[in-house]
Amino acid sequence: MAKNLMRILLSAFFWLMTVVLVLLGKYAPPFIFQIYIPFSRGIMNILAGFFSVFPVAIWEILALAAVIFLLYTMVRDFSDLEFLRWFTGIFLAVSVGVFAFMALWGMNYYAPSVQEQLDMESREYSVQELRQAAEYYRDMANKTAGGVKRDGDGAMIPFSFQQQAEKAADGYRILEIRTDEFVGSKAAPKRLLSGRVFALGGATGVFVPFTGECCVSDDVYCSVLPFAMCLQLGRRLGYARQEEAEFAAFLACVSQESPEYLYSGYFVAFSYCYNALYAIDEKAAVEVWKGVSRELRADCLARISFENGRRNEAANALRKDLAKNYYSFLQNRLGAKKVRSITNLMTMWYFEKVK
Repeated sequence: MAKNLMRILLSAFFWLMTVVLVLLGKYAPPFIFQIYIPFSRGIMNILAGFFSVFPVAIWEILALAAVIFLLYTMVRDFSDLEFLRWFTGIFLAVSVGVFAFMALWGMNYYAPSVQEQLDMESREYSVQELRQAAEYYRDMANKTAGGVKRDGDGAMIPFSFQQQAEKAADGYRILEIRTDEFVGSKAAPKRLLSGRVFALGGATGVFVPFTGECCVSDDVYCSVLPFAMCLQLGRRLGYARQEEAEFAAFLACVSQESPEYLYSGYFVAFSYCYNALYAIDEKAAVEVWKGVSRELRADCLARISFENGRRNEAANALRKDLAKNYYSFLQNRLGAKKVRSITNLMTMWYFEKVK
């Protein structure tokens, strides 16, 4: 009983410390910006450097071991009528885990917005401005589409996961030269052993702060895969909010010379802006779609077919009204709220850095 009580008290202590961290994040911005962000990036740099020597994702092995241990102790303690011992042990482990997550990386959710960090003006954009951004990203996707290998239908040919993983950090290295906001580990992303499970849930990858590993599923359409790799690298650099991590991934993709990364960045940016435009002005979106090249169109169709597992007959049906079907696909995959927030960042970048 004394051990159970001690575990409960320790759990309460770690939850209290977690609350203290959250309050610091909410009400002490200087602490986050000046102390926590450099600390977190430094720890991630150490962890990523250590675990990068292993070719597989160590966190997956540790997670499997934890599940086996959990099941073993549950059966053991229940058979011995020691449910309270099992429960307090698990509760303490969860409490320590939540505190460690917040201490190592989780407080990045309270970091200044990417607009503040990159000194970009935040404002609302009109439908016409959104259309201009969509046209720009369409044209850049059209332009860079010819730089990657394609099959007879015009769709992008899949490439080596490992070769692309080795290039994933190149864009962030260039960004790091331009600004301190991208300083941090550049260890290559790893292939998820459980990638199919993540893909079924709609996720392309995961970042695990406890090991500093960025992991990506290889069950991702080839024109999206480079972007997905940069996305997880961006999360390790502290871009915790999803839309900001995706914006960082876009910047990294279009900052390097690799044809696959350049195309992937513009392909995803066009997808977001086109989807947002279609949601508020279908006619304008259809007009933008008319300028889509054969290669870009082929990748939009192939992406739907790949991620939905459609057969050729179904793909042929989609092709008849691909402009609408690609919008519907993105809406189901991404969600309207996520699309709006990311598109706003993409539009902001276009008007401040390009136009």
